[in-house]
Amino acid sequence: MLLGIPFFHQTGNHRVLVVIVPKWNKVLYLDSLRSQLHDFNLLKRVIDEAYEKAKIKKENNCKLSHAIKFPCHQQPPGNSYGFYAIHHLRIIMKKNKFRKI
Repeated sequence: MLLGIPFFHQTGNHRVLVVIVPKWNKVLYLDSLRSQLHDFNLLKRVIDEAYEKAKIKKENNCKLSHAIKFPCHQQPPGNSYGFYAIHHLRIIMKKNKFRKI
């Protein structure tokens, strides 16, 4: 069973893993540089609009919530570009039991 729909979002030279979890009406942002400010407003609007149009909402019509500071591994100072985003994706793939292609 698919728990969520993961994808990467590029903010400047930093990648954030975003996971849409329709079952929970939630969007999780796994940001390994939470200490830095990132503007997700445009992405939130796009996801909200697509969610509304796809009518993914549950029968109780709950609004989609965005967990921008979702707990995840934080990267140390340096240039480990994309490493933690891919690490988080691998964890999700393992939990979702994706097969290697």
